Amino acid sequence: MTTTNAESVLRELRVARKHRSGLSEVTMADCPTTCSFLGAGDPAVAFSSLVALARTYQLDQETSAGLMSLGIGIADSVSVLDRLERIAAEQYVDQRTARRRADQGLRRLAMLITTNWSLWPPKMIVRLRHEGDALLLAVGLEWPVRSSMLTPTIEVAHKGDPPEAVEGTWETPRTRTKADWELRHLGGVLALNLQEAPTVVTIRWLGEMWPRFETNATSVEALSFSTWGNQYRLSIGRRHFGLGGTGERGGAGIP
Repeated sequence: MTTTNAESVLRELRVARKHRSGLSEVTMADCPTTCSFLGAGDPAVAFSSLVALARTYQLDQETSAGLMSLGIGIADSVSVLDRLERIAAEQYVDQRTARRRADQGLRRLAMLITTNWSLWPPKMIVRLRHEGDALLLAVGLEWPVRSSMLTPTIEVAHKGDPPEAVEGTWETPRTRTKADWELRHLGGVLALNLQEAPTVVTIRWLGEMWPRFETNATSVEALSFSTWGNQYRLSIGRRHFGLGGTGERGGAGIP
């Protein structure tokens, strides 16, 4: 059975919790999966990131208990038992309840570390270039090797017609420029005929983590786009390119 990243992080946190000092820069070195998500492999960066994130967010009792059981937010803890006793005192519960909350908190932390809290999430880079009556679209992908991401899907709809799937191949660059990262790009470019505008392009990238999106535009003015979760949407209107006509005004938005 394949172990997910969240399961790997949870296992690492449970081991770190057993240490006398809990989780620290030293013990973080024994948490390779956690380090990859929070520090690009650097234990010191990963530990500092976790402490900073714990201070940034308003956390529920279970997640707070999970952090405290690791020694984060507790000065001079001497054992797991000592940390559990402090959790019980702070949250006004018995020690059994404190242990249960701490266990649940570690599970939530593992999910947060491998999703929302990751400082290096998958990234999709969309490059746009205007040439004559065409808008050329190129797409590049980057994601950590430890993350499981599916092949993106692309749909194009012209003038309010139902969207049609775009078939394409995702190629691996010949030269690997980033260690511990997977790189792909859409083979060739997607040429959109501006005479067929208004056009809506929707790209969905499903996977273990929500991606970030970046848009680079060349010779394109007043073109807007939007993202929502794992979806990127680009709406193209004729007026964006001075083509006139009675088509819809270009814009972006996800209902």
